[in-house]
Amino acid sequence: MTIYIVTFLSIMIFGALNPYLSINFKNLTVFILIFFLLIFVGLRNNVGGDWGSYQSIFSRYNSLNFNELFINE
Repeated sequence: MTIYIVTFLSIMIFGALNPYLSINFKNLTVFILIFFLLIFVGLRNNVGGDWGSYQSIFSRYNSLNFNELFINE
């Protein structure tokens, strides 16, 4: 839970300081923030109440190739 609070507070602080920052620093902080959020969201594993559902759907259709997924004969 700490990582969520730190993330939220960081975004809040950068948002509050935004009018006082130089344009170069603004661009750098936006880049770092987007990069961090992409890594943060992309590396989640076994998170959420519906993780088991997604895992069972993946296991069920894992052996099918692309054409078999969409062609029902």
